[in-house]
Amino acid sequence: MRDLLEKLIQGVKGLYLNLVSKPFYPSTDTGTDLSPLSEDQRRLVFREFLTRKVSEGWSIEIENPFDAVLSKKQPFSWIVKFFIFIILLLVFLPLAIFYLIVVVVQGVNATPYRQFYSVDEFGRVTQRAKM
Repeated sequence: MRDLLEKLIQGVKGLYLNLVSKPFYPSTDTGTDLSPLSEDQRRLVFREFLTRKVSEGWSIEIENPFDAVLSKKQPFSWIVKFFIFIILLLVFLPLAIFYLIVVVVQGVNATPYRQFYSVDEFGRVTQRAKM
């Protein structure tokens, strides 16, 4: 009974390590070890990758079966800008109003970070370009 329990624990550990250590970016220096994957396997690998990126805060703008464009909003600290505005308001009113206009324009027109990812026939997910 104890041997069976130990084998079960080792099996669970092996399964966990296999799941945790499975990279989405297989190294390219393995040479001929990689074999081409089927389209369904490639879609599955890419879908898992996209799921991980969405959980990290990225949003999917464009998605195709083997490539996608992901975006993430730039961080914008409204609280810090507000305190600077209050200090400028106490010091010099026209400068504070100008600063308020600049901050609002920056906040509204902030462009998100964009990244383009694709999966090749071996299941390697690569970032092609930053937009």
